[in-house]
Amino acid sequence: MFCLNMLNVFLSVLLLVLLHSAIISAQEDEKANVFAQRITKMLSPRNKALLKRGFRSDTIMNKEEKIAESMWNIIKELPCKQGYSDFGKIYKESFDVVVALFTGLETSKEISNSLETFSNIFQYLLSFIEKNEQEKVNESLVVSAVLRVISERNDTRNVHIDPSKIFPQLNTYNALNSPVFRQASTENVPWEALPTTPSRVQEPESRLDYFREDESLHMFHRNWHSINFASFSSPRRRPFEHFYYLHRLFVYRYITERDTVGIPEITPLDANARRGSFSTFYSITPINDPQRVLSNRYSSNVDFCRLPPQVYSRIDSAESECFRSLNRGDGLEAYGSNCDFYHNVGHNSIGDQCKSGNQLGLMGFSDVSARDPIFYRWHTEIDIKYDLYLRRQRGYTSRELFPPRGIYVIDVYLRSRCRDVNKVETFWELTDSQYRLNHMDFRFEIRFWNALRLRNKVILRIFLVKEKFVNIHRHYFELDRFTYRLTGNRLESLTRFSNQSSIIWRNNAQCGWPPNLLLPKGGQFTPESYRIIVFINDVSNQAVNEGESDEPTIPCGSPNVFMDSRPFGWPVDKDWIGLNKMNVINNRYRVFGRISQRIEIMNRGFNPSICDDARFTREGLSMVMP
Repeated sequence: MFCLNMLNVFLSVLLLVLLHSAIISAQEDEKANVFAQRITKMLSPRNKALLKRGFRSDTIMNKEEKIAESMWNIIKELPCKQGYSDFGKIYKESFDVVVALFTGLETSKEISNSLETFSNIFQYLLSFIEKNEQEKVNESLVVSAVLRVISERNDTRNVHIDPSKIFPQLNTYNALNSPVFRQASTENVPWEALPTTPSRVQEPESRLDYFREDESLHMFHRNWHSINFASFSSPRRRPFEHFYYLHRLFVYRYITERDTVGIPEITPLDANARRGSFSTFYSITPINDPQRVLSNRYSSNVDFCRLPPQVYSRIDSAESECFRSLNRGDGLEAYGSNCDFYHNVGHNSIGDQCKSGNQLGLMGFSDVSARDPIFYRWHTEIDIKYDLYLRRQRGYTSRELFPPRGIYVIDVYLRSRCRDVNKVETFWELTDSQYRLNHMDFRFEIRFWNALRLRNKVILRIFLVKEKFVNIHRHYFELDRFTYRLTGNRLESLTRFSNQSSIIWRNNAQCGWPPNLLLPKGGQFTPESYRIIVFINDVSNQAVNEGESDEPTIPCGSPNVFMDSRPFGWPVDKDWIGLNKMNVINNRYRVFGRISQRIEIMNRGFNPSICDDARFTREGLSMVMP
């Protein structure tokens, strides 16, 4: 009886503790939400006039305003002024200064480390900026740096501040009001038939507006550049490797999308192309920019651009530094650092020289540059530099490539709402302001033998590549990378859902590939054939925990995640030594097993009904057999 009473007391106390913790957590969440709403409202473009008037009700400065004034005195002297590109050393150094100022508030003895104090100081600082326009302080840089600090404070890590409500240029307003269209049966409708605003580019590039103009893509690109290269406060490890790999994913996906809509591969903007006239058409008009989210800040491009000799000579000089670094045998981080100016000067030169007006050039800014088709020509050239480095490195040996002893893949399947396996649909959807591409939810089901009944961690990598590109070993897009602890059973079976992918942003982590663009657009009237390929390997350290949290580690890394030490893109990024890559990928090597599977992706148009009426072929049902 005594033991029973003690157990009841213990359970009652435990229940009270849990209830108290839940209440505290709810209160903290409420504080965080109030803070997020205040910051968002403060940074809204509509609030400029209020900031300019200021907030003081008396003539005596309080502590918070004095701190804001001391910050202002430092920030107004920063070299990165209004209109400066965020592709460059000056921007990064100035960004780090602002991050350091606001990070220092957490340890300040002058004031409390509360969210209210933080937001008050920030508000006073913004008021100083607005009231002193003649100083030409780069307000966008300051805001971006403060958002970076907010994302890393312990009390605000779960705060979500929507950048599209702060930076209007991130938004896409392409949807025309057409209730008749939305109510009609519109399955299989192509992009060109949707009631959208006119394209800013010419045919055939306009066929890819669904990708280039997707606002989530630009939120991601902007956030990535804000996070990856800042050296103060939680710097990312392997930043230049992340840079090259992330932009390779951009280029590879764009090449894949181009092929689907019938456009040839991208021509790189190399030294020869830069010396001639090249197309840079991107026209911003009141009709295709009805909310003026771009025209208030950026100029259109000229139809054709020709760089002056002194400009392309400067770019050539920066390219020469890449080659010198390559020939010295520098490691990837040193090579990336030496080539960084080449990337930056290309962006900024094209932005400055190829615009048609007096406002900013699109290519000079990470929040809009990927809207412009020339971005992909330039980054194809940058990817060639990455490839030159990879080709100089030793290939992967069979010992490095083999799965753990006794691990053998039996089969891998993709399942969606479709009745048959290995079939998945993309479709058009209408959000508040834009038509965009999305896909039906899907999952991977993977079975493999664990002959030695191992119980350690392994790491899985899942790649997607168009079937026509498999033989040339190009354009592999990494869909997921995650660890899995073996159960010790001879037959291991796991399911991985599309919304668990470690490449996409989830919850508040917007430094991730847009979830709606995880899959490329399917064929419009007949499905596109793809291959999914799964590699299972030992982890470099049992502490590796990629893919176990909500953080999108593939594009962005994380100071909170122990990453696998292998190169990004491993093992399809380099040559193989002692193994025939095609035999392995085509399931002809028993040591690996049946690691690949053909799938079909079909675009169902707008508002598709059930999957069973889609015109898939039978090809997607069959395993690639040895």
